[in-house]
Amino acid sequence: MTPSGLAVLLKPAGMTSFEVVSWARRRFGERRVGHAGTLDPAAAGVMVVAVGSATRWLSFLDGTKGYVGEVAFGRATSTGDATGATLVQRVTTVTEEGLRAVLPAFTGTIRQRPPAVSAVRIDGRRAHERVRSGEVVVVPKREVRIEQLELLAFDEVRQVARLAVTCSAGTYIRSLAEDLGTALEVPAHLSFLVRTRAGAWNLAEAEALDDEGAPPFLWPVDTGMGHWPRVDLDEPGDILAFRQGKALATSGGPEGGLAIWHQGRFAGLARRDGGLLRPERVVPQV
Repeated sequence: MTPSGLAVLLKPAGMTSFEVVSWARRRFGERRVGHAGTLDPAAAGVMVVAVGSATRWLSFLDGTKGYVGEVAFGRATSTGDATGATLVQRVTTVTEEGLRAVLPAFTGTIRQRPPAVSAVRIDGRRAHERVRSGEVVVVPKREVRIEQLELLAFDEVRQVARLAVTCSAGTYIRSLAEDLGTALEVPAHLSFLVRTRAGAWNLAEAEALDDEGAPPFLWPVDTGMGHWPRVDLDEPGDILAFRQGKALATSGGPEGGLAIWHQGRFAGLARRDGGLLRPERVVPQV
């Protein structure tokens, strides 16, 4: 039987996201594998990988991410993290009071420029590929949302801050580290990062990349759809029409994306637009 589902993996530091996908292809014996969000090679933590037909649902998963990272003040690097070449280095005197004063400006919806050495595509090509071929790359700014930015600890002697971040998909913690330095008028880089949460899963559910024994557990795709408001279609005619891709007349209920359930089973996703419920992605009947 072809494997299908979501694997929640614990990516080790030093491994690329592409290497994680390649490992999953070998481990599950399935070519159709994709991930729900790149994690930098230097970072460790939770990485959700879709296997088989579950890859069709990747774009609908909750993109919220959680991180714990350390920002080191006094040094800026070419990559924004500790792996890059030093661009600027000097003694700094950042205080905890000064750092706390700038944090509120980086919560909510903000505009952020992703690093040049990143997986962001520019005209169809990854930014890091352009940099390595000798191009000077300036990635356009884009909106991201930071729900939580908490200072966990600050070492004024070492000039290192430990932060907890909850943010939207596409947020770069390396860029956040550099921007905090800019706000404080000092060079800065991200010296450590672990992803503690990816959508519905946290570190407690993440499995190590082990080549021995059984492959990692595959979660059903509906476990990643809890951020969609739920609608139950109980009438046989309604669920049949939904599965046939037909819009249903409805009254009341939330607008926008919805998770459709029938008799306790996930049936797919729809979008309520005015008085119509329009199917967006349907679970095939087996």
